[in-house]
Amino acid sequence: RHLAAYFVAGEGSRLAAEELREFLAARLPGYMIPAHFVRLKKLPLTANGKVDRAALPQPAKPRTGPASLPPQPGTEAELARIWRQVLGLSSLMREENFFHLGGHSLLAMQVISRIAQVFAVELPVRALFEAPTVAGLAAVIDCMDRQESVPTIRRVSGHGRATELLAKLSELSEAEIDVLLRDSELRDV
Repeated sequence: RHLAAYFVAGEGSRLAAEELREFLAARLPGYMIPAHFVRLKKLPLTANGKVDRAALPQPAKPRTGPASLPPQPGTEAELARIWRQVLGLSSLMREENFFHLGGHSLLAMQVISRIAQVFAVELPVRALFEAPTVAGLAAVIDCMDRQESVPTIRRVSGHGRATELLAKLSELSEAEIDVLLRDSELRDV
């Protein structure tokens, strides 16, 4: 399930989905930005005048990232494999945004858990919000391999406590996780 935004623009308007995405990105956290933007000539209505959700078209899988290259061999390729599994994609580019592809906080937790297993690193979920592309997150992990200083991230041996916590967090609803993330962002300020 992914968040979708259906919109109707006035006659002759050139309003595009990317403009809406940028507008919302300036005002909302990344996990609240819809993965899909669908422009309609008019919203389908029920006999009562409410939006007929059943009549809304299914959004296509978004491919909104900038044109780029496929993931590089090594860390990027392994991260791309994890993202494709979690997001149910057949392919993705190295600069595509996890949240624009349909990712949300619950899926982010799954990605972080799999990264802990594959790379033996403990990343906070915030790392994916701060580096939401395969290329960006791979750079963070590669810095750790070179033992450069990377804030908020630490190397762990085995699965560690992080995997246990992620397993417990995977049982929470998306709303509960959003509250936890919001609370942690407030404490970090």
